[in-house]
Amino acid sequence: MDSPGIDEISVYSARGNVYAIASPAFAYKLCGVPCNAPEAADFLLENGARFANAVLERIPAAAIAMRQGRSPIDGIVLAPFRHHSPFDAVIINTDGTLAERSGNGLTNLARFLYDVSLIGNGQAFELRVHTGNGIVTETHGQAGKTDDLTGYWLAMGQIGFGASAVHAARDRLIAADDKCFEVPPLRAFDPTWRRSVLVNVGNPHCVTFVDEPSQLPANEDLRSTRYFDYLKEISYKPVSGVEEQSIFRQGINLQWAHVPPEGDAIHARIFERGEGPTDSSGTSATAITSAAHHIGLTRKTPVRVIMPGGTAVVEVSEMPSGTVARYFGVAERSGMYRSPHNAPTSAMP
Repeated sequence: MDSPGIDEISVYSARGNVYAIASPAFAYKLCGVPCNAPEAADFLLENGARFANAVLERIPAAAIAMRQGRSPIDGIVLAPFRHHSPFDAVIINTDGTLAERSGNGLTNLARFLYDVSLIGNGQAFELRVHTGNGIVTETHGQAGKTDDLTGYWLAMGQIGFGASAVHAARDRLIAADDKCFEVPPLRAFDPTWRRSVLVNVGNPHCVTFVDEPSQLPANEDLRSTRYFDYLKEISYKPVSGVEEQSIFRQGINLQWAHVPPEGDAIHARIFERGEGPTDSSGTSATAITSAAHHIGLTRKTPVRVIMPGGTAVVEVSEMPSGTVARYFGVAERSGMYRSPHNAPTSAMP
Protein backbone atom coordinates (compact mmCIF):
# COMPACT_ATOMS: atom_id res chain seq x y z
CA MET A 1 0.00 0.00 0.00
CA ASP A 2 1.28 3.46 -0.87
CA SER A 3 1.93 5.70 2.14
CA PRO A 4 -0.55 8.59 2.28
CA GLY A 5 0.77 12.07 2.96
CA ILE A 6 0.80 12.48 6.73
CA ASP A 7 1.67 15.79 8.34
CA GLU A 8 4.20 16.01 11.12
CA ILE A 9 1.52 17.50 13.39
CA SER A 10 -2.21 17.71 12.68
CA VAL A 11 -4.55 19.40 15.16
CA TYR A 12 -8.12 18.17 15.62
CA SER A 13 -10.95 19.25 17.91
CA ALA A 14 -13.72 17.07 19.35
CA ARG A 15 -16.31 19.27 21.07
CA GLY A 16 -13.62 21.72 22.12
CA ASN A 17 -11.20 19.01 23.28
CA VAL A 18 -8.12 19.67 21.13
CA TYR A 19 -5.45 17.06 20.35
CA ALA A 20 -2.31 17.18 18.26
CA ILE A 21 -1.86 14.04 16.14
CA ALA A 22 1.91 13.61 15.86
CA SER A 23 3.42 11.18 13.38
CA PRO A 24 5.88 8.57 14.75
CA ALA A 25 8.50 9.58 12.18
CA PHE A 26 8.27 13.18 13.37
CA ALA A 27 8.48 12.07 17.04
CA TYR A 28 11.64 10.14 16.19
CA LYS A 29 13.19 13.20 14.54
CA LEU A 30 12.09 15.45 17.39
CA CYS A 31 13.09 13.44 20.48
CA GLY A 32 14.31 10.04 19.35
CA VAL A 33 11.00 8.33 20.16
CA PRO A 34 11.11 4.74 18.81
CA CYS A 35 8.89 4.07 15.77
CA ASN A 36 7.37 0.98 17.42
CA ALA A 37 4.32 1.58 19.63
CA PRO A 38 5.26 -0.57 22.67
CA GLU A 39 8.82 0.78 22.64
CA ALA A 40 7.55 4.34 22.15
CA ALA A 41 5.30 4.02 25.20
CA ASP A 42 8.17 2.68 27.33
CA PHE A 43 10.39 5.52 26.14
CA LEU A 44 7.74 8.15 26.90
CA LEU A 45 7.20 6.87 30.44
CA GLU A 46 10.55 8.51 31.16
CA ASN A 47 10.61 11.21 28.48
CA GLY A 48 6.96 12.20 28.07
CA ALA A 49 7.35 15.71 29.50
CA ARG A 50 10.26 16.48 27.18
CA PHE A 51 8.30 15.26 24.16
CA ALA A 52 5.11 17.12 25.15
CA ASN A 53 7.04 20.37 25.64
CA ALA A 54 8.77 19.93 22.28
CA VAL A 55 5.40 19.50 20.53
CA LEU A 56 3.91 22.49 22.35
CA GLU A 57 6.83 24.64 21.25
CA ARG A 58 5.95 23.92 17.62
CA ILE A 59 2.38 25.17 17.90
CA PRO A 60 2.31 28.88 17.06
CA ALA A 61 1.28 31.71 19.36
CA ALA A 62 -1.84 32.32 17.29
CA ALA A 63 -3.18 28.96 18.41
CA ILE A 64 -2.57 29.85 22.05
CA ALA A 65 -4.45 33.11 21.58
CA MET A 66 -7.44 31.18 20.24
CA ARG A 67 -7.57 29.30 23.55
CA GLN A 68 -7.45 32.52 25.61
CA GLY A 69 -4.06 31.91 27.19
CA ARG A 70 -4.60 28.22 27.92
CA SER A 71 -2.52 25.44 26.47
CA PRO A 72 -3.33 25.24 22.75
CA ILE A 73 -4.01 21.51 23.07
CA ASP A 74 -5.44 19.11 25.64
CA GLY A 75 -3.16 16.25 24.69
CA ILE A 76 -1.12 14.51 22.02
CA VAL A 77 -1.86 11.30 20.13
CA LEU A 78 1.24 9.65 18.71
CA ALA A 79 -0.03 7.72 15.68
CA PRO A 80 -0.38 5.95 13.29
CA PHE A 81 2.34 3.34 13.61
CA ARG A 82 0.81 1.30 10.78
CA HIS A 83 -1.55 1.88 7.86
CA HIS A 84 -4.24 -0.67 8.73
CA SER A 85 -6.40 -1.72 11.66
CA PRO A 86 -5.60 -2.35 14.47
CA PHE A 87 -4.10 1.12 14.73
CA ASP A 88 -1.58 1.50 17.55
CA ALA A 89 -1.29 4.80 19.41
CA VAL A 90 0.22 6.44 22.48
CA ILE A 91 -1.73 9.23 24.21
CA ILE A 92 0.34 11.83 26.06
CA ASN A 93 -1.11 14.41 28.44
CA THR A 94 0.40 17.86 28.27
CA ASP A 95 2.21 17.21 31.57
CA GLY A 96 3.98 14.29 29.90
CA THR A 97 2.09 11.44 31.58
CA LEU A 98 0.49 8.71 29.46
CA ALA A 99 -3.26 8.13 29.28
CA GLU A 100 -4.85 4.69 29.04
CA ARG A 101 -7.81 5.97 27.01
CA SER A 102 -9.33 9.24 25.84
CA GLY A 103 -12.71 9.27 24.14
CA ASN A 104 -12.08 12.60 22.45
CA GLY A 105 -8.45 11.81 21.74
CA LEU A 106 -9.53 8.62 19.97
CA THR A 107 -12.36 10.44 18.19
CA ASN A 108 -9.83 12.94 16.87
CA LEU A 109 -7.57 10.07 15.81
CA ALA A 110 -10.46 8.32 14.03
CA ARG A 111 -11.30 11.47 12.07
CA PHE A 112 -7.61 11.90 11.20
CA LEU A 113 -7.44 8.28 9.97
CA TYR A 114 -10.51 8.94 7.80
CA ASP A 115 -9.02 12.16 6.41
CA VAL A 116 -5.82 10.38 5.34
CA SER A 117 -7.86 7.50 3.82
CA LEU A 118 -6.79 4.82 6.31
CA ILE A 119 -10.42 4.05 7.25
CA GLY A 120 -13.52 4.44 5.10
CA ASN A 121 -17.20 5.21 5.57
CA GLY A 122 -18.90 2.59 7.72
CA GLN A 123 -15.69 0.63 8.21
CA ALA A 124 -15.15 -0.97 11.61
CA PHE A 125 -11.70 -0.45 13.10
CA GLU A 126 -9.71 -1.10 16.26
CA LEU A 127 -7.57 1.38 18.19
CA ARG A 128 -4.93 0.09 20.62
CA VAL A 129 -3.49 2.54 23.16
CA HIS A 130 -0.11 1.61 24.65
CA THR A 131 0.79 2.92 28.10
CA GLY A 132 4.13 1.20 28.66
CA ASN A 133 5.27 -1.99 30.36
CA GLY A 134 3.24 -4.02 27.87
CA ILE A 135 -0.13 -2.54 28.92
CA VAL A 136 -2.59 -2.02 26.05
CA THR A 137 -6.19 -0.71 26.09
CA GLU A 138 -8.31 -1.69 23.09
CA THR A 139 -11.22 0.31 21.69
CA HIS A 140 -13.44 -0.82 18.81
CA GLY A 141 -14.97 1.88 16.63
CA GLN A 142 -17.24 2.42 13.67
CA ALA A 143 -18.50 5.47 11.82
CA GLY A 144 -22.15 6.35 12.40
CA LYS A 145 -24.72 9.13 12.70
CA THR A 146 -26.53 10.61 15.70
CA ASP A 147 -28.63 13.79 15.78
CA ASP A 148 -27.77 14.27 12.08
CA LEU A 149 -24.07 14.41 12.98
CA THR A 150 -21.54 12.09 11.39
CA GLY A 151 -19.02 10.73 13.87
CA TYR A 152 -17.69 7.58 15.48
CA TRP A 153 -19.15 5.14 17.98
CA LEU A 154 -16.40 3.99 20.32
CA ALA A 155 -16.99 0.91 22.45
CA MET A 156 -15.66 1.65 25.94
CA GLY A 157 -15.95 -1.97 27.06
CA GLN A 158 -16.94 -3.18 30.50
CA ILE A 159 -17.19 -0.56 33.22
CA GLY A 160 -15.68 -1.09 36.67
CA PHE A 161 -16.94 0.48 39.90
CA GLY A 162 -15.53 0.98 43.39
CA ALA A 163 -12.27 1.81 45.11
CA SER A 164 -10.32 -1.14 43.75
CA ALA A 165 -11.37 -0.31 40.17
CA VAL A 166 -9.54 3.03 40.36
CA HIS A 167 -6.63 1.93 42.60
CA ALA A 168 -7.88 4.06 45.50
CA ALA A 169 -6.88 3.74 49.15
CA ARG A 170 -10.18 2.38 50.51
CA ASP A 171 -9.30 3.20 54.12
CA ARG A 172 -9.06 6.90 53.23
CA LEU A 173 -12.57 7.08 51.79
CA ILE A 174 -15.87 7.32 53.69
CA ALA A 175 -18.67 5.05 52.46
CA ALA A 176 -21.82 7.08 51.82
CA ASP A 177 -23.80 3.94 50.93
CA ASP A 178 -23.06 0.66 49.18
CA LYS A 179 -22.25 2.40 45.86
CA CYS A 180 -21.09 5.92 46.75
CA PHE A 181 -18.19 7.39 48.68
CA GLU A 182 -17.37 10.65 50.34
CA VAL A 183 -13.90 11.78 49.27
CA PRO A 184 -12.69 13.83 52.28
CA PRO A 185 -10.54 16.39 50.41
CA LEU A 186 -13.39 17.10 47.97
CA ARG A 187 -15.91 17.49 50.80
CA ALA A 188 -13.45 19.71 52.69
CA PHE A 189 -13.19 22.06 49.71
CA ASP A 190 -16.95 22.24 49.08
CA PRO A 191 -19.51 20.66 51.45
CA THR A 192 -21.89 19.99 48.52
CA TRP A 193 -19.30 17.62 46.97
CA ARG A 194 -20.25 14.73 49.25
CA ARG A 195 -21.49 11.91 47.00
CA SER A 196 -18.98 10.40 44.59
CA VAL A 197 -18.96 7.27 42.45
CA LEU A 198 -15.62 5.72 41.49
CA VAL A 199 -15.60 4.44 37.91
CA ASN A 200 -13.07 2.84 35.56
CA VAL A 201 -13.72 3.10 31.81
CA GLY A 202 -10.20 2.12 30.83
CA ASN A 203 -8.95 5.03 32.93
CA PRO A 204 -9.99 6.10 36.47
CA HIS A 205 -12.75 8.60 37.31
CA CYS A 206 -14.40 10.10 40.37
CA VAL A 207 -17.89 11.39 39.53
CA THR A 208 -19.38 13.68 42.18
CA PHE A 209 -23.14 14.25 41.93
CA VAL A 210 -24.62 17.52 43.16
CA ASP A 211 -28.22 18.33 44.04
CA GLU A 212 -28.52 21.61 42.16
CA PRO A 213 -27.08 22.90 38.86
CA SER A 214 -25.74 25.94 40.73
CA GLN A 215 -23.42 23.61 42.67
CA LEU A 216 -21.50 22.67 39.52
CA PRO A 217 -18.15 24.52 39.41
CA ALA A 218 -17.68 26.87 36.47
CA ASN A 219 -14.68 26.26 34.23
CA GLU A 220 -13.49 29.78 35.03
CA ASP A 221 -13.37 28.79 38.70
CA LEU A 222 -11.61 25.50 37.96
CA ARG A 223 -8.90 27.44 36.12
CA SER A 224 -8.37 29.83 39.02
CA THR A 225 -5.33 29.29 41.22
CA ARG A 226 -7.45 28.45 44.26
CA TYR A 227 -9.32 25.60 42.57
CA PHE A 228 -6.60 24.38 40.23
CA ASP A 229 -3.82 24.01 42.77
CA TYR A 230 -6.09 22.21 45.26
CA LEU A 231 -7.69 19.84 42.74
CA LYS A 232 -4.38 19.09 41.05
CA GLU A 233 -3.14 17.54 44.30
CA ILE A 234 -6.12 15.15 44.23
CA SER A 235 -6.28 14.48 40.50
CA TYR A 236 -2.77 14.32 39.07
CA LYS A 237 -0.87 11.06 39.18
CA PRO A 238 1.56 11.24 42.12
CA VAL A 239 5.25 11.20 41.34
CA SER A 240 7.12 7.95 41.83
CA GLY A 241 7.87 7.14 45.45
CA VAL A 242 4.97 9.02 47.06
CA GLU A 243 2.00 7.03 45.72
CA GLU A 244 1.17 5.77 49.23
CA GLN A 245 0.47 9.35 50.34
CA SER A 246 -2.32 9.81 47.79
CA ILE A 247 -5.91 8.55 47.95
CA PHE A 248 -5.76 7.87 44.21
CA ARG A 249 -2.46 6.15 43.53
CA GLN A 250 -2.80 6.32 39.74
CA GLY A 251 -4.35 9.78 39.82
CA ILE A 252 -8.02 10.35 39.00
CA ASN A 253 -10.17 12.26 36.52
CA LEU A 254 -12.65 14.41 38.44
CA GLN A 255 -16.18 15.20 37.30
CA TRP A 256 -19.16 16.98 38.80
CA ALA A 257 -22.62 16.16 37.49
CA HIS A 258 -26.26 17.09 37.98
CA VAL A 259 -29.02 14.81 36.70
CA PRO A 260 -32.42 16.51 36.17
CA PRO A 261 -35.54 14.47 37.06
CA GLU A 262 -36.15 13.50 33.42
CA GLY A 263 -32.86 11.57 33.41
CA ASP A 264 -32.21 11.86 29.67
CA ALA A 265 -29.54 14.55 30.01
CA ILE A 266 -26.75 15.25 32.50
CA HIS A 267 -24.98 18.57 33.07
CA ALA A 268 -21.28 18.13 33.82
CA ARG A 269 -17.92 19.76 34.51
CA ILE A 270 -14.53 18.07 34.17
CA PHE A 271 -11.04 18.33 35.68
CA GLU A 272 -8.74 15.86 33.91
CA ARG A 273 -5.77 14.06 35.38
CA GLY A 274 -2.65 15.56 33.82
CA GLU A 275 -4.58 18.38 32.13
CA GLY A 276 -6.88 20.23 34.52
CA PRO A 277 -10.27 21.73 33.51
CA THR A 278 -11.38 20.82 30.02
CA ASP A 279 -14.36 21.70 27.87
CA SER A 280 -15.32 18.09 27.14
CA SER A 281 -14.13 14.52 27.52
CA GLY A 282 -15.41 11.29 26.02
CA THR A 283 -14.25 8.99 28.81
CA SER A 284 -15.61 11.46 31.38
CA ALA A 285 -18.99 11.55 29.65
CA THR A 286 -18.98 7.74 29.64
CA ALA A 287 -18.00 7.58 33.31
CA ILE A 288 -20.68 10.12 34.30
CA THR A 289 -23.45 8.28 32.47
CA SER A 290 -22.34 4.88 33.75
CA ALA A 291 -22.19 6.23 37.32
CA ALA A 292 -25.68 7.74 37.03
CA HIS A 293 -27.01 4.35 35.86
CA HIS A 294 -25.09 2.57 38.61
CA ILE A 295 -26.79 4.49 41.43
CA GLY A 296 -30.20 4.72 39.74
CA LEU A 297 -30.28 8.42 38.88
CA THR A 298 -31.29 7.44 35.34
CA ARG A 299 -32.24 4.27 33.51
CA LYS A 300 -32.51 5.90 30.12
CA THR A 301 -30.24 5.26 27.18
CA PRO A 302 -28.91 7.02 25.24
CA VAL A 303 -28.14 9.90 27.58
CA ARG A 304 -26.83 13.29 26.50
CA VAL A 305 -24.02 14.70 28.62
CA ILE A 306 -23.96 18.49 28.39
CA MET A 307 -20.45 19.91 28.85
CA PRO A 308 -19.06 23.41 28.23
CA GLY A 309 -17.60 22.24 24.90
CA GLY A 310 -20.78 20.57 23.65
CA THR A 311 -23.11 17.62 24.15
CA ALA A 312 -21.97 14.00 23.98
CA VAL A 313 -24.16 10.94 23.51
CA VAL A 314 -23.53 7.82 25.59
CA GLU A 315 -25.31 4.46 25.52
CA VAL A 316 -25.14 2.21 28.60
CA SER A 317 -26.23 -1.43 28.63
CA GLU A 318 -26.45 -4.04 31.36
CA MET A 319 -25.02 -7.36 30.20
CA PRO A 320 -24.60 -10.65 32.09
CA SER A 321 -20.92 -9.76 32.49
CA GLY A 322 -21.71 -6.27 33.87
CA THR A 323 -22.15 -2.72 32.63
CA VAL A 324 -20.89 -1.82 29.15
CA ALA A 325 -20.97 1.52 27.35
CA ARG A 326 -20.24 3.18 24.07
CA TYR A 327 -19.60 6.83 23.27
CA PHE A 328 -20.42 8.85 20.13
CA GLY A 329 -17.65 11.27 19.19
CA VAL A 330 -17.54 14.01 16.58
CA ALA A 331 -14.32 15.71 15.47
CA GLU A 332 -13.03 18.10 12.86
CA ARG A 333 -9.67 19.33 11.72
CA SER A 334 -8.65 22.54 13.45
CA GLY A 335 -7.43 25.52 11.48
CA MET A 336 -4.99 26.38 14.27
CA TYR A 337 -2.00 24.65 12.81
CA ARG A 338 -0.89 22.74 9.77
CA SER A 339 2.60 21.38 9.23
CA PRO A 340 4.15 22.77 6.04
CA HIS A 341 5.85 19.49 5.25
CA ASN A 342 4.88 15.85 5.14
CA ALA A 343 6.72 13.61 7.56
CA PRO A 344 8.67 10.72 6.06
CA THR A 345 6.81 7.42 6.50
CA SER A 346 9.48 4.88 5.61
CA ALA A 347 9.71 3.72 9.25
CA MET A 348 6.05 2.64 9.22
CA PRO A 349 5.05 -0.90 8.25
